[in-house]
Amino acid sequence: MQESLTKFVFLNHQIKGEIIQVNKVFEEFTVHKNYPQPVKKILGELFIATNLMAATLKFKGKITTQIQGNGPLNLAVINTTNNFINKGTARYDTKLIKKDMSFKQLLGDAQLIVSIEPDQGEKYQGVIALDKDSLSDCIKQYFLQSEQIDTDLIIRVDANINNLAGILLQKLPSNSDSDITTDLNSFEHVLTLANTIKNDEIFELSPNDILYRLFNQEKVKVFESEAISFNCGCSQDKSDTVVRSLGLEEANKILSEQGKISIICEYCGKEYYFDKDKIEQLFISH
Repeated sequence: MQESLTKFVFLNHQIKGEIIQVNKVFEEFTVHKNYPQPVKKILGELFIATNLMAATLKFKGKITTQIQGNGPLNLAVINTTNNFINKGTARYDTKLIKKDMSFKQLLGDAQLIVSIEPDQGEKYQGVIALDKDSLSDCIKQYFLQSEQIDTDLIIRVDANINNLAGILLQKLPSNSDSDITTDLNSFEHVLTLANTIKNDEIFELSPNDILYRLFNQEKVKVFESEAISFNCGCSQDKSDTVVRSLGLEEANKILSEQGKISIICEYCGKEYYFDKDKIEQLFISH
């Protein structure tokens, strides 16, 4: 499986699309976090959806999707740049999580907040209710409601949440009023073909092979794939700076009370810890 997002456009229809496939990147995303399976699955789906949404941006910037609810999973956040550099996290009540919870049971009454921040220009924020049976159905509603664009999403996550993939299809503006019916029929035709994709195909085939498998009777132009990556931004140096900012007296006070100072990255879950020897070295060196 490639760790990439690939854009494509139909030359014989007013439709564009994207394919994303992820494996090791999401493993990096969650390796230090002991997420329950239902939480990890939702976070994986949000990861796929957010990157597909980022690919629709026409400018440099970032997009943040945030699920807020009153269910056992009360917060899930993914932040992605236009270059598909990702970070994210989730908050949940472990005691309330059950293995076979549905999308709605896990989130309760929830909403999706989409924040788009161009490097230059004004920030945009959209909010939709997560009142459908799946995240993909809710994202479709977001595009229809906020951008008036017919959009379809296919999001697939395997049983072990090791392989994640997705396809986004969007109808482009019609050239004239007389083309609207034709374009709608074409869009439905392409959606029907796309939904025949099987899990083993979307996880194992290359983007080009997926497009041939689905649309070999259509005229499709495929663009160069772009890499998906994870970068939470944490580091030993940044953790050292945080501890130094406490001052030696406060650092020693925490050591006497807790035995060590521990800094945990909110996004990747990696722990940076400081015992007495490390604290002494940290302040002696500065």
